[in-house]
Amino acid sequence: MPDRNRNARKHRVLLVDDNPIVRGLVRRTIEKRSKFTICGEAGDGMEAIEQAKALRPEVVVLDFSMPGMTGIEAAPLIRDVLPNACVILFTLYGNDVLRNEARRVGIDAVVSKADLGDELMKATKRVFGERHRLSMTAPTASTT
Repeated sequence: MPDRNRNARKHRVLLVDDNPIVRGLVRRTIEKRSKFTICGEAGDGMEAIEQAKALRPEVVVLDFSMPGMTGIEAAPLIRDVLPNACVILFTLYGNDVLRNEARRVGIDAVVSKADLGDELMKATKRVFGERHRLSMTAPTASTT
């Protein structure tokens, strides 16, 4: 009997973190455990925006603290390019002030780096599922 999951399309994730070691850990975590695949990586906010435009991922996992531009600053610019993408802030600083600011700029979820495995995957699947359901029920815009 064929394995349906093997042929299923994987959802594309852009991974943004200034630390290449963290990016490697997150990459392995996401690709090992799920129907998601990393389509690209960026080390700062400006590169994230460029990669978002070029790669059109369905999910963006975005570090908070990066040189040049924080994840909070990059998120609205990414959201302009990818209005239907899931944006998850991945950070060491998971306080209520940051969570409120993240919501204000259009970030869908905030996940602590301490919860690399299970919580990141749960948040990714939950937010992706919510966004996917919303896009299925929203009226489609005509393109001219």
